[in-house]
Amino acid sequence: GSGPDFDAADPERVASLASLRMYEAFPEPEPAGGGDDDDDDAPGERTWKRSSDPPLLDLVSAPVTLAPHRGTDPALLGTDFLNTSSDEESAVLVERFGVERLTDQKFLRQRVLSR
Repeated sequence: GSGPDFDAADPERVASLASLRMYEAFPEPEPAGGGDDDDDDAPGERTWKRSSDPPLLDLVSAPVTLAPHRGTDPALLGTDFLNTSSDEESAVLVERFGVERLTDQKFLRQRVLSR
């Protein structure tokens, strides 16, 4: 609800929202071509596994992060990354819920160079 008694920053309300399994994550990447070994794919190339039901997360059970940019290639992400629908949603997750947004440098070190 809203109105004079509604406080969106109330710590109990924030904790309740964070514990709900309503935050969409990226699916786990899989080898290109669904695991088949054809020569059209670059070695080690990964694609985004598309499913009808994306994984849903809460913000308290396991650490989740945001990619440095909303347009990051989903094949570089996994179920520990939230899939936000807008910059405003990302800002609320960072500012109100303490979700970490990886810096470009940390993202490259952890998700690209480590492969």
